[in-house]
Amino acid sequence: MELLFTQAVPEDAEALCELFLRYSRELENYEMEYTLIEPTLLGSIQSRIKSRVTLAAVARDGDRVVGFLFCNISRLSGYSYEGSPLFGYISDTYVLPEYRGHRVAARLNEMACQWLKENEVGYVELKVLESNHNAHRFWSAQGYNPTTRVYGMKLK
Repeated sequence: MELLFTQAVPEDAEALCELFLRYSRELENYEMEYTLIEPTLLGSIQSRIKSRVTLAAVARDGDRVVGFLFCNISRLSGYSYEGSPLFGYISDTYVLPEYRGHRVAARLNEMACQWLKENEVGYVELKVLESNHNAHRFWSAQGYNPTTRVYGMKLK
């Protein structure tokens, strides 16, 4: 399997929307509390692709996008990590089921970490749904450690 890992281009937006819809449906299995607003998805992905502070990384098998990772650079307010107020945040990662187990997500993560280093970011974090044990194992194997537990509550 010869895959290509690149930054997304505007022509990838529709394929990324299709993958993002699959990703969102899978998250429902893990009790995701948010609902995807489908009419805004294309515009959101197009904005992410164009943003200077977002990496929209994709894995391609020929012309087909088979995985993605979105990573943002944010600024800490009043804090720093090893002297830098910048930190990375991986917001979304998805790989088609038939490509899992082939290091696709690991390569996307490596790409994100390299991009962050090039932008003088020394720390990256992400959130994993509590019940998504496969994701916990994956991110731990990539060198990430649990640092914070996020609590949520529905307001009526």
